[in-house]
Amino acid sequence: MRTIFSILLIMVLVQTTVSVRAEPQDVTVTALMKGSTTISGQQIEYPKTDKAEMASVLIDIQQGKENGRHMHPVPTYVHVLEGTLTVEFEDGSRQAFKAGSGFLEVVNT
Repeated sequence: MRTIFSILLIMVLVQTTVSVRAEPQDVTVTALMKGSTTISGQQIEYPKTDKAEMASVLIDIQQGKENGRHMHPVPTYVHVLEGTLTVEFEDGSRQAFKAGSGFLEVVNT
């Protein structure tokens, strides 16, 4: 059975950017939702822009593969659905997140 790592990214952002630097067959990105209004039609508003938007994507990373070092220009929430995701930080330290766990990456301004 093929094991895949599934990660759900929910990005609160001005413009959605998904940067994946891996071989196409190693990583699959599926857009789940993208919009600028709530379920009741209310416009999403951010204090510093008039282009508020939210997006949700599902990223499947093949076991043992990586998506390369990258940064998100906006706060990003990651939730691991299957397997274990290991994140390597700028200083070389690593942190592992198992299925059912998640983390928030906040943009330093």
